Amino acid sequence: MICPKCKSIDQLDRFCGHCGHQLKEPCPECGEWEPIGRVVCKMAVEKIERKIIEAGIRASGKIFIYTIMLMCAVIPFLFVLSIHFFQQQDVVARIYFATFLAIIAWDIISRSWERRIKKSEKEKLFREHPEYVEILKKAGKM
Repeated sequence: MICPKCKSIDQLDRFCGHCGHQLKEPCPECGEWEPIGRVVCKMAVEKIERKIIEAGIRASGKIFIYTIMLMCAVIPFLFVLSIHFFQQQDVVARIYFATFLAIIAWDIISRSWERRIKKSEKEKLFREHPEYVEILKKAGKM
């Protein structure tokens, strides 16, 4: 932090170590000491960011469940498809091939779902709490 009065750099306390100018004041919302002239409460922004992270965690759980459900349908299909490539009925080769294709499908599908589900969870959070959008915009986080 830079002192607005003497322009001294790296001020971390409530008052400037060089000129004594007050740099921080108690936040009227949470009581924490924050820089004078701040736009929004730092604790409010951190609370919203935690809620966004929690929404992402919920989304991750959904992604895992959806992907497992899809793989239960895809793996047998890939096993049958592998019969086409391995006419000699080599079961081990078919299992490896089906597993390889399933891993690739799992990766592609889960990445696609992850983006969509996390975005929808974040949008849902902002629909339920429109004030969060304003706070984050004021804080320069959006």
